[in-house]
Amino acid sequence: MGLNWAHLNPALQDIPLNFYLSADRRMLEDSENSRKLKRYLSNQNLMAAFVPEIRIEMWENAFPNQRFIPFCRYYVKYLRPPWWGLKPLYPKAFTSQTGLHALQVATWLGFSSIYIVGFDNSYFRDFRTLADNTMLKEIPHAGEGKQTFSARVDTATYLETQASLFRDYWLFSDKGIFNLDPNSPTDAFPKVSQKALLEGLSAEPETRFMS
Repeated sequence: MGLNWAHLNPALQDIPLNFYLSADRRMLEDSENSRKLKRYLSNQNLMAAFVPEIRIEMWENAFPNQRFIPFCRYYVKYLRPPWWGLKPLYPKAFTSQTGLHALQVATWLGFSSIYIVGFDNSYFRDFRTLADNTMLKEIPHAGEGKQTFSARVDTATYLETQASLFRDYWLFSDKGIFNLDPNSPTDAFPKVSQKALLEGLSAEPETRFMS
C-alpha cells in the first residue's frame, strides 16, 4: 500500500502497489507533483484506493477507471468502538492522520502481517519558538524535503497533540504490525530488519508492505 505522494518515495520505486490511500487534499491540487502522482497511479494495477468520503467524487473524476473505497476522517473524542469495529466508513477513536487511517484499513482488509516504513512521526523534533511566541515548524515528507510553516500555538498544546498521536498508534499494537525503521520514534510496534521483511514476504503470502 502506498500513501499520499507514493511516487516520490524511493522505497516504493520497484514495488508494485496493490492498494493506495490518501487523506491529504494536496494530492488533488493542480501541481506538478499531483500530475506525476496521477501518471504513477495510472500505471499501477491497484485493487482499490482508499480516500476520504468528502473527496471521493474528486478522486473518481481524476481517475475514472479506478475503484475507490471511502473512509471517514472524523475523530470523536472518547468514542467507544461499537459493533462496526474497524470498518473505515465510520467515525474514528483516533486522530485523523494518514498513517493511522492506513493501519486501520490494512487491519480491516485482514492481512496477517503488516510491515511499515516512513512512519517516523518526527514532527515534534523540528520546531522552535520565535521572539513573538510564534512557532516555526519544519515538516518533512517523503521525497519533498522539509517545508517550513509558522503557527500560533503554545508549546504545551503542540506537544500534547504530538503525544496523543503516538498514543493512538498503540491502538494497533496487537495487530501484527512491524516497523522497518530502526530509529523511528513510533514505538508501538516491534522493529525488524530488512532481512526479516524479506523472510516474512517469502513465508507469508498475506504480508503487506506499507509506506
